[in-house]
Formats: sequence, C-alpha cells, structure tokens
Amino acid sequence: MKKLLLLATLSACGGSGGPSPGNNMQTPGQGVAPVEGEVQLTVDQRITKAAALLTTGNPDAAREALADLGRLMTEAPDRVEVPYNMGLAYHQTGDTHNAKQYYLRACQKDPSLGRAWLNLGILAEASGDYRR
Repeated sequence: MKKLLLLATLSACGGSGGPSPGNNMQTPGQGVAPVEGEVQLTVDQRITKAAALLTTGNPDAAREALADLGRLMTEAPDRVEVPYNMGLAYHQTGDTHNAKQYYLRACQKDPSLGRAWLNLGILAEASGDYRR
C-alpha cells in the first residue's frame, strides 16, 4: 500500500507539468543552464526532466535528478517543485533524513502542497513516529 501511494504521488511530482502560456517570460539568472555539448534547457524544462527521472522509481535516476535539482535550489529558489522533487529523490535513494528536510521546505513554500504532507506522513509511519 505504501509503495502504491508513493508511486501515485510520483506521477504528480512535476508541479505544473512545464511552462504555462503566461509563464514563458524568464527572469535574469533563471533562463538557461549552460551544459557543454547539449542544448540549453530552461528552468521549467530542467524541473520537468528531473520529475520524469523520478517517475521511474530507480535510485540511479533519482541521483541523476538530484544533481540538477541541487543547482536549481539556488537558480530557482521560488519554485516549490524543486525542494519537493529533491524530497522525492532523496526518498527514492533511501535517504529519509534529507527527504524529510526537503519535503518540509516544500511545505514552507506552499503549505497547501498535500503531496509533500502525504510523503512526510509516509516517512513518519515508516519510522514508527506516530506522534507527528
């Protein structure tokens, strides 16, 4: 049941699912990430790419997502999808301490982010912490 619930939340981990028509304007410093030998991706595209990696449930894919999400934490600090997806990535790699920290960061940015609260509950249940 827990794995099914986590997988259900993974399908929604990309936030808005990419840029929306009114969201195509980019602010300085958040436009593109220079990657040698590759096409430069926008912040939205990088978030979507990381979210797609997380839908696999593969710890190696989660580590790959973490590499770019870590950079996005400083490049796009206002985006709630970044700490939420970092929480998912850490959760998938078995690092429950960091998963909890990033889910909490996501909840601070958006207290109505139910999927982050749900995953915090899953972590609490798995550790036997029923008080919180």
